Amino acid sequence: MVTTMALRPEERDIIRNALGLLHAKRPYRNHYCAPVSGSTRELLEGMADAGLMQRGRTQEGGTRYFHVTDAGAAAAGYTLPGE
Repeated sequence: MVTTMALRPEERDIIRNALGLLHAKRPYRNHYCAPVSGSTRELLEGMADAGLMQRGRTQEGGTRYFHVTDAGAAAAGYTLPGE
């Protein structure tokens, strides 16, 4: 379980993106599709290890979905859609 923590700006950006907050005022979705490799995938894997994101299904070709956890949403000051 994650306690209240300070997010790095890039972690907050990932959570905002996953919740659909780049183009909306309230969270309406909960997914982030990450590339097979690279700095974004590494960041998401670390966020999953920290309990901020949850690993989802892997697509053919290796891209993977990640989902914000309750702890990740709370750390960014949001609630998950539907709550």
